[in-house]
Amino acid sequence: MDNAEIVERLKQIRKETGLSMDKFSKALGIQSSGNISAWESGRALPGAIALKAIHDVFGYSVDWILTGNNSTACSKSESPKVFRTELLQIFDSLTPDKQAILLGTIKTILQNSAVNSSGKDKIY
Repeated sequence: MDNAEIVERLKQIRKETGLSMDKFSKALGIQSSGNISAWESGRALPGAIALKAIHDVFGYSVDWILTGNNSTACSKSESPKVFRTELLQIFDSLTPDKQAILLGTIKTILQNSAVNSSGKDKIY
């Protein structure tokens, strides 16, 4: 295990998520963004619980984080939690009027797909 390479992979993960240290730490359930800063500067490495959180929240394999071997477990597009985070960031950046329009559009799409797939109207 090369600590410098682990540090680079941790930086890469956060960069790919597009989150600040503060938002990244909150997504992982870590109280202080100082921990993320310590990881990215090489002063400390994440423990087992933090590594599991990175995997659970962002979809990166612990094996890849620690060794660089194998793939990242799943790509950004395959990780539902990463997709949800990205979707919420986009939604939050919209004005309230555009948020309302988007929600209406999503509800219409879901209602139409429910009718098409079952022949019955479903209310979501």
